[in-house]
Amino acid sequence: MKTTFIEKTIKDCIRISSFLLLMLIFGCDCLQKVEGSLYDAQSMQTLSDVLIYKKTESYRTIKSDANGHFQFTDVESGTKCPDVILVFEKTGYKSDTIIFSPNALNVIVKLKK
Repeated sequence: MKTTFIEKTIKDCIRISSFLLLMLIFGCDCLQKVEGSLYDAQSMQTLSDVLIYKKTESYRTIKSDANGHFQFTDVESGTKCPDVILVFEKTGYKSDTIIFSPNALNVIVKLKK
């Protein structure tokens, strides 16, 4: 049996619609947010101006505020939010790399001299 032009067009539309639906389902973005405070590990004084960046994106940095508070937010593509690997650096302190869950709130980070 020979396929008509209309039947072929309908099949093509179904294929395209299915593809677009899969892209919508599997192409979702997830929000990664890590928020917390930074302290000197020995004195427990808050640390301001600590440089913070995602390990895979060192060109995009933030700094902790005057009270040692920081908030890192990023958007990742994909259906599953991966962990966030952040690097913390401050002159006079050892840098630290910490792995956080995608939505870690009220975390405490202590840097050592």
